[in-house]
Amino acid sequence: MLEPGKEWRYSSTGFTILSEIITRVSGVFAEKYIIDNIAKPLGMDNTFFDVPEELTHRICFTSEWDKKWFGRGKKRPDWAPPRGSGGLYSTLEDLQKLGQMLINKGTLNGVRILSRKAVESMTRNHTKGVLNYCWDAGGIEMEYGLGLNVYSNNTFLSPGSFSHEGAGLSGLYMDPAENMVFAYICPLNKDVDWEPEAVINLRNIVWSGII
Repeated sequence: MLEPGKEWRYSSTGFTILSEIITRVSGVFAEKYIIDNIAKPLGMDNTFFDVPEELTHRICFTSEWDKKWFGRGKKRPDWAPPRGSGGLYSTLEDLQKLGQMLINKGTLNGVRILSRKAVESMTRNHTKGVLNYCWDAGGIEMEYGLGLNVYSNNTFLSPGSFSHEGAGLSGLYMDPAENMVFAYICPLNKDVDWEPEAVINLRNIVWSGII
């Protein structure tokens, strides 16, 4: 157990609690709320918590473990709790729409999903002075918003950039100064949770090409 405000550790528990709040307030599972109120209005037509059977052939599995996990979890019973902390399947095109909405301060193609102030709060550093020892970070100061990594002093990313990485070696980076959204999936077919060479090098190559 860590003392609040002293050390940062990645945890998805907060999103699990948030999904339960959404469920109780809205009266529907958080999964359905997210799809109906975020994905569909943004035109994210290939984003699902439960992938339709006819589309499962399009899933980009990154390891044998992923294939086994999908086979166990794709048929969720109606009584099972919502999975607000993970389990979303999407495409690069759909992720780009989500990222552009955040860069636009909550809107895309005239549709408002979040308020401007909500996005500003999400992308502001809330962990000033908090040290990160997670994943062998060695005690560097962590910059983290509300569910998003934020950047003020990165080699390539502009100050004010933000990102989030997900399972399956996927990620979404947003650079408002460049009006740039970068979504990626790394199909390494290796049983690893994260591969720095595949993720960081890929990101740096993309940003170093900006003229």
